[in-house]
Amino acid sequence: MPTVFTDEKKVRIFHSIVENGIELFGKYGVKKTTVDEIAAKSSIAKGSFYKFFTSKEQLLLHCFLRVRERIAEEITAEVLQTSVSPEDSIQRLLQAASKLSSVYPIIKEFYSSEIQNLLLQAAKVLNIGKREFTPNFNFGTIVSHWRFQGFNIDADPQDLEKAAEVISSHAAVFGYEEFKNGIDLLIEFSSIGSTGFIRESVSLEI
Repeated sequence: MPTVFTDEKKVRIFHSIVENGIELFGKYGVKKTTVDEIAAKSSIAKGSFYKFFTSKEQLLLHCFLRVRERIAEEITAEVLQTSVSPEDSIQRLLQAASKLSSVYPIIKEFYSSEIQNLLLQAAKVLNIGKREFTPNFNFGTIVSHWRFQGFNIDADPQDLEKAAEVISSHAAVFGYEEFKNGIDLLIEFSSIGSTGFIRESVSLEI
């Protein structure tokens, strides 16, 4: 007799599978992680797994959607938790971006061209665009915060996000510790270079 789940339990199981997928994919890699292992860790039968996801690749896509949300929330919160200059904020954000693959080892899988093709295929079926599961640094919110603090920001948030993505991808592919000095230097230059786009507002007394 097929297992029947209540709506509430379906939600719990869905989230459990995604969380376990993030952990196992990050620990063993996508290729070496099996549906059996994910199902066992989620305390469900292998057949039940397919009630939630049509394939391991579709689960992987949802794992990256979840990680993307966390990256945006956690890094944004870290940058905004203290009132610092935009230059310092950029340096802090880029430093956090460089360590993403240490916090979320699954990020390393994203930078494999083979895995990206699998993600794109799964995304196409669900009508999801690539930017929706690409690691997101939410610079739009951060730029708005700077403006609220009284800074005129000329930099394009998307350009700043691309800088963070480049640093994140290099750290994920080549390893942060091995290339720490080079990455730190790149962050420093990126932070210094940003001062050309940021200038403090001048209050005019009438």
